[in-house]
Amino acid sequence: MQEKVIANRYQLLDLLGEGGFGSVYRAYDMQNKQEVAIKILHFDANKKPEQAQRFQIEAHITAALQHPNILRVFELGQTNEGKLYMVTELLVGAPLDEILTIQVLNLPQTFYVLRQATLALKDAHDKAVIHRDIKPGNLFIHKEGNREVVKLLDFGIAKVLHQDQKTLTGQLFGTPYYMSPEQIYASKSITKASDIYSLGAVAYHCLTGRVPFDGDSQYMILNQHINSPLPQMGKISPLLDHPALQSFIEYLMAKKPEQRPQDATVVLDKLNDLQRQYPHWFEPIPTFLTPNLLNQLKTKAAHPSQTAAIMDHFAKTDVGQEKSPFHESDDFESEENTSQTPAINVAPTLNQAKFYETIEEKITKRKKSNWLQIAILVFSFSSLLFYWLQEQDQSSKKIVNTSLTQTINQMQKNLDAPIVPLLMEDAFVEKMPELTPIENEQTEPDLIFDQNPENLKHLQSM
Repeated sequence: MQEKVIANRYQLLDLLGEGGFGSVYRAYDMQNKQEVAIKILHFDANKKPEQAQRFQIEAHITAALQHPNILRVFELGQTNEGKLYMVTELLVGAPLDEILTIQVLNLPQTFYVLRQATLALKDAHDKAVIHRDIKPGNLFIHKEGNREVVKLLDFGIAKVLHQDQKTLTGQLFGTPYYMSPEQIYASKSITKASDIYSLGAVAYHCLTGRVPFDGDSQYMILNQHINSPLPQMGKISPLLDHPALQSFIEYLMAKKPEQRPQDATVVLDKLNDLQRQYPHWFEPIPTFLTPNLLNQLKTKAAHPSQTAAIMDHFAKTDVGQEKSPFHESDDFESEENTSQTPAINVAPTLNQAKFYETIEEKITKRKKSNWLQIAILVFSFSSLLFYWLQEQDQSSKKIVNTSLTQTINQMQKNLDAPIVPLLMEDAFVEKMPELTPIENEQTEPDLIFDQNPENLKHLQSM
């Protein structure tokens, strides 16, 4: 049974969300006289040290960043039952992924989200932290007084550069719809540019209402990230048919990391350039949390207070929530029990070796299949060509034979007597009787036509 007061300080008020790893509560900080959110793991930290370590890494990294666009962490502790907990600011609003299920963002809204998310990333990148899971579910539109602020959440799989950092052994982290190509191959050289790629994928989703690459399986989605060009946004909506806009998103989502902005600072510079050239893309300052939107969110939510709660990697209930695509099929199985798998906002994990080998095997099989198909086509074409040449040769012979037969028949009709062609072969000529030569008669080189009736009778009797 869950304690009602944590650390003699935080009084639990109500449950905001629950998942496989833990629960999120709205609580009252009796010391600072303010409401907060508390994330409490379901299990004893000593029984699952790897998951507990990830939870601690998230708390320490997030607490160290301290930026207006990053969720604030106040405290990390352990309950009397041995469960880890994290105290954070209480967010009021809605996560971006839920908003996108209801409406597509316009240009000012998209660039507002993009700029604030980039500011959060700049602070992280300046401190040598790579988030590695930028997606709409980790961007929260928070109502702060009279303004709306974008908050970056979930540094649970963040990587600290130039520092030895343990992760779950043999696991690959990320969300397929927004993963950079180098993340897919679990490259050790993942850089800040990986976050930029994911940020570009989020911007594409905001503008078009759909993810850049989709498919019936994880493999199809990931393969497109690696090999397929970015679909033209102008074909989805005429309002997005602008070369500068398409070029900007393609710049963020270049396949090769070195062809993208290398960190968030470069993205901010590019955003400033675009604002100078196209100020109407950034104005007016947008509003997201309209009464109409909040009513629709409350209607969809299993618990009305979810729209006024922090939504992080295990804060969502299973009701009405989209599951991670990694749980849709058996192509790639997580090594963890599905009953303990976090909801959509947690970065899905895969066995890295199995995943990489599966991708390589499928690519190799496809290449072999392509070569086999080419070989079959070449063989088929050669066979058809050989058959055609044979047919042409037979047709030519038939034409010659037919022409010769017609000539003989015609001459026979003209002479009103049978005509026998005699081939000029030595073996046959020796057996021939002496024939009366025909004077002044033009004959074909290979044929002799004897018009002497006596000789014709003699030939017929042979």
